Amino acid sequence: MDAFKNAKTVKVNPDKPQEQARFLALEANKTLLVPTPRMRRGLFNRVVLPAGANKSQLRECCSFQGIKVNSAPVGIAEKYQVDLVVIGSVAVSETGIRIGKGEGFADLEYAIMSAAGAANEDTVVITTVHDCQVTDIPESLIQPHDLTVDFILTPTRVIKCSGGIKQRPKGIIWSMLTEEKFQSIPVLKELRDKDDEAGIDTSLKPSEDEGGRKRNSRQRNNRRDPRPRRQRARRNRDKEDEPPKEDEENKPAKRTNNRRAPPQCPPGCRIFVGGVTRRTRVSEFKTAIRAKGVYPKRVVWRGARGFCFLEFDVPDKIEDDVTLLGDIAFNNVQLRPQIAIDREEKKDKKAVNGEQNETQGDEGAKQNMKSED
Repeated sequence: MDAFKNAKTVKVNPDKPQEQARFLALEANKTLLVPTPRMRRGLFNRVVLPAGANKSQLRECCSFQGIKVNSAPVGIAEKYQVDLVVIGSVAVSETGIRIGKGEGFADLEYAIMSAAGAANEDTVVITTVHDCQVTDIPESLIQPHDLTVDFILTPTRVIKCSGGIKQRPKGIIWSMLTEEKFQSIPVLKELRDKDDEAGIDTSLKPSEDEGGRKRNSRQRNNRRDPRPRRQRARRNRDKEDEPPKEDEENKPAKRTNNRRAPPQCPPGCRIFVGGVTRRTRVSEFKTAIRAKGVYPKRVVWRGARGFCFLEFDVPDKIEDDVTLLGDIAFNNVQLRPQIAIDREEKKDKKAVNGEQNETQGDEGAKQNMKSED
């Protein structure tokens, strides 16, 4: 097709179904740009072929692992023009409306390219799908940040989309980005600073989790249930009228706690993280540590007191995780991670310190008695 023949720079997403499209772009000596997974390490990588690469090597360079080895990052400030975009879809209509995986990365990648001046109205957008994925999609589903396509490629036909809305995001719509997603994509920070300088409103969308918790709590507090609430049966009701036993008169009443005890963490599998500011949200914290490759089994959050604990299943990589966490800062305050001391170790240290204090106290008493004599 002419759109492919005339293109010099082609951007193709890194998924397996588009591997053949990446191969054809390299075989035709075109500049191939591939987005980094979830844009955590920049925006694009430019595939760099070995000198004199044959078809077998081209195939290898198109694979997910081959892109990691044979590519160079493309900076957001670098000047380039993308002529053709190839993306995947879960479903697409012949009018060009597509449905993706639901995370919005294809739309956001195009919006970032547009904001950087790398894409415009002339940039052709193609989606490759199976024939069964072509279906009717109502235009009412389109949102301002959505990207429509110009062509649909299936194993049996080429469809030129027509009769519908052609939509291209001209920049980033900040009000549709959550804080969590913003923090997980480093390149957005640079673009947000530029928009701030230009006087553009860069307010982010409130976190969905936070809104859901508030909404659920309001529903619980304001519910109007006509059914009477079930009262808890008091334990040992028959024993209330019995006179207390002599041994039990002076004993303090035992407190009952029906809450489930937290799961026990194996020894040496906890990291204490200090330097957590009160303004740091747990969602921001989790996003930042995952971006560094730290995946705890459980986060015990004590942000209001300036620290938290990370719990893991095994201690194999815990020292490496401590090093990675030390590179993170929130609100210009560096985190202070260290391997947490287990409770048993604390008890042992207290016991040792107590014995030392008793020994020193006995020796001091003996010396005082000698001096008195």
